[in-house]
Amino acid sequence: MTPVSPMRVLYLITARGGSKSIPKKNLARIGGLSLVGFKARAAQGAASCARLMISTDDPEIQDEARALGVDVPFTRPAELATDTASSDDVVRHAMDWVESQEGPNPYDAVMLLEPSSPFARSEDFDGAVRLMAEPKPMSWSACARRKSRRSSSDPWTTKGASRESSTRWLGWPACVGRTSGRNTR
Repeated sequence: MTPVSPMRVLYLITARGGSKSIPKKNLARIGGLSLVGFKARAAQGAASCARLMISTDDPEIQDEARALGVDVPFTRPAELATDTASSDDVVRHAMDWVESQEGPNPYDAVMLLEPSSPFARSEDFDGAVRLMAEPKPMSWSACARRKSRRSSSDPWTTKGASRESSTRWLGWPACVGRTSGRNTR
């Protein structure tokens, strides 16, 4: 296996307190571990994780994160903790905070970790970083097989991130791959 690149990667858990469908869902437990805990444990085991922090508006989630050894450097503003707030804006807010404390560009990349997809493993994260570190990466995509498909020609749920466009974040972890800037199947 190729070693993980020397990139400095900020791992950012994003977990707001409000949920219309499942109250406090990011604190929900599976086998005794919260959804935030699943992301924290996987990130802490990743060789590529230079720093692990959380962006949340909720004091209970902050307490859970601290208990798990996650940095809780700020409280997410209310306007970024709504159903309509974008992940892009949440990540930008976190990066603005980090740069205000550590100077410009302290990390080479940000790994967005959403607790509602709890079963990613450390090696999935390290694999994504290895792929991203390849020469001239254009775009990254993560995908997972759907249980129900929109059409037979669209068997994958895909989201990706491109250097040329606004960042769109990943749903983890069935597969991660390099694309030429288009969604692939």
